[in-house]
Amino acid sequence: MGTPTLVDFTVKGDKPDMNLLAAFIPGDAAAMLKPFRYDGRIYFDGKIKGPLAKDTLPLIEVAFGCENAWFHNPESDKRIDSLGFGGTYTNGAGRSYRLLKSSSPMCWRARAKVSSPEIS
Repeated sequence: MGTPTLVDFTVKGDKPDMNLLAAFIPGDAAAMLKPFRYDGRIYFDGKIKGPLAKDTLPLIEVAFGCENAWFHNPESDKRIDSLGFGGTYTNGAGRSYRLLKSSSPMCWRARAKVSSPEIS
């Protein structure tokens, strides 16, 4: 079988705009977001630590979130303002990708603003 490789590293990201998120979303979701303008700060902080082999995974823990985000649809002049969320994920004690789950509930907050053009 072979000796497992021991890994111990961190992965961090803190971006003051949403372009990082756009790189990770699937093509169909990207197409749905195309008519919108959006911005906000996203971040993640993770660690991967432990033995890595064919049948052995290291511990994976990631905290992530979004702050001060907004989405605006110029065609309908509808906007979601002050969107934020945060959460943590881990592959758990069993170290399985199939068991990847939230270790704490997601927290969401948002304020919607709907404005319509004036009718004259």
